[in-house]
Amino acid sequence: MLIKSQQTIPYCPFTPLYKLRFVHYLLLLFSYFAFFFVLNLKEKGMISNSVRRILDFLGIAPVKVPEAEIVDIDSLSPSIKRIRLKGQFEKLQFASGSYVSFKLNYTQTRKYTVSSLDKAKGCLEFIVYLHKQKGSGQAFMSQLAIGNKISMNSLRSNSNYLDLPSTKFVFFGDETSLGLGLSLYQKWKQMNSEFIFLFELDEENKDIPEKLGFEHAVVYPKNKVFRNERTIGQLAPIESAQWKDAIFLLTGNAKSIQIFRKVIKDKTTSKVYTRGYWIEGIEGL
Repeated sequence: MLIKSQQTIPYCPFTPLYKLRFVHYLLLLFSYFAFFFVLNLKEKGMISNSVRRILDFLGIAPVKVPEAEIVDIDSLSPSIKRIRLKGQFEKLQFASGSYVSFKLNYTQTRKYTVSSLDKAKGCLEFIVYLHKQKGSGQAFMSQLAIGNKISMNSLRSNSNYLDLPSTKFVFFGDETSLGLGLSLYQKWKQMNSEFIFLFELDEENKDIPEKLGFEHAVVYPKNKVFRNERTIGQLAPIESAQWKDAIFLLTGNAKSIQIFRKVIKDKTTSKVYTRGYWIEGIEGL
C-alpha cells in the first residue's frame, strides 16, 4: 500500500488567512506612525483647518477632556450667552484663550474660545453668539440647559494670540470674538500692557463689552465703519502715533477683517494677525 507523504504547507503571508492578518498588522503599524506624525505637526501648528476638523471629529488629539456639567447659563442679550461648566480640569494643560471643540452630530464640530478658566475650582466659561444665520451650531447651543452633561472633544492652545511679542495691542472683532477678547483682556491687564478693543456689534449687543467688564473698549455699529476704508483710516489706532508700535489682532467677520487689514498695511508698518470666525452666507467657517 502506498502511503502518501504529508507535505507541510509552507508559511506564506499571502495565503487568504495570513494575508488578512498581514493587512491588519500593516494598518495598525501605519496608524501608529500616522498618529505620531500628525501629533508632531499639530504641535508645530502645521495642520490646515480642514485636517484639524477631521482630527477633532475622530478624537485624535493630544488632550482629552472629561465630561463636564453645565452649572450656569447667563443670557447677556437675546443673542449672547455666557455658559459655565463644572468639571475636572486641573490636570489638563490648557489656559484661558484655548479652543474648546464640541461634536454637534456625526459630521459637524464647532469651536469656541475659553473666556475664563479656574482649574482649582474646576470652572470653565465660554461665550456663545446665537447667530442670525441659523445653523447647526446655533441650534446646538440654543437647546443647552443647566444640568446637562456636555462632552468636549479637544482643547488646543491658541498660541498665536496668547504670546504675542508686544506691550501694545489693538483688538478688533464682533460678537463671535467676545470670548477671545475677554481672555486676552484679562491677560493683557495682568501684564500692564497698553490696549484698545474695537467691536462692531448689533444694536442689541452694544452694551455687552461693558457687562463683561472690558476697559478701553469702543463699540461701532455693525457693517458700517469697518466696511469703509476711508473711515477706518481716520480711527485713532491708525492715525495716532500712540499705536505705531502696536500689534493688530483682527477677528470675527472675514469681510471686515479683509478691509481693515488692507488699511493697516497701506497706512502703517504694524504687524497684523487675523482670525476669521465666519463669512456671510457660509455656515461653519
